[in-house]
Amino acid sequence: MCIRDSVCLGPIDCSGAGRVARSQLGLALTVPGTPRSRWWAQMTALEFAAITAFEELAADLERLGAPADLVRRALDAAQDERDHTRMCATMAGVPVPSDASSAEHRPQRAASLLEFARVNAAEGCIRESFAALEALVQSHRARDPKARAVLRRIADDEVRHGQLSWDIDDWATQRLSSRGKQQVRRSRRAAVRRTWTSVSRSPTCSLPSDPAPGLPNARGRQQLLQGFVRELARSRARV
Repeated sequence: MCIRDSVCLGPIDCSGAGRVARSQLGLALTVPGTPRSRWWAQMTALEFAAITAFEELAADLERLGAPADLVRRALDAAQDERDHTRMCATMAGVPVPSDASSAEHRPQRAASLLEFARVNAAEGCIRESFAALEALVQSHRARDPKARAVLRRIADDEVRHGQLSWDIDDWATQRLSSRGKQQVRRSRRAAVRRTWTSVSRSPTCSLPSDPAPGLPNARGRQQLLQGFVRELARSRARV
């Protein structure tokens, strides 16, 4: 699955978040000022949550006997998310959250290879990969040069994170039974349905009034998701 193949840089404006630790989503950042500052603060919280998610991913991979390269790439992704957190906090004008606070909110680890593969299929192969596509589009459509530069760095990293999810999928599913592989495919299909529901609820608004650089709208995100699913159908990864 090549993530860049499924993006069409037309007149749509999208944003999103990739793999995150749900236990971190309660991070509250109080930001006075403009709606745009508050949007960047929300992104800061999401990027911060992803640090823990990738650290836990690396720990699960090591525990399950994955190749060292996959473990290293997961840890590299955690460092990328630290960089993203700092960049987004700067754009928002808020303090950078401390890594120490993440130790109090460790998410539940996957109990088995099958559970791990199902979570990766949904959160990585679908959520992370689709977020990478949204970040690519947003990095092209943002009007502010400073925001565009930050979003371009984030987009490039998120594409690598999405590819990591598919490489993990390759490794994990090869070790599953036929029934296990079917369950992983069902997890991907369910994640696509959840993503469709989410993007369909996006507000519809024009770029000049957006509080974010390239604020998502429902129609644009639906079109991007449809292209993403078509690329999945053309690839060896069945959804």
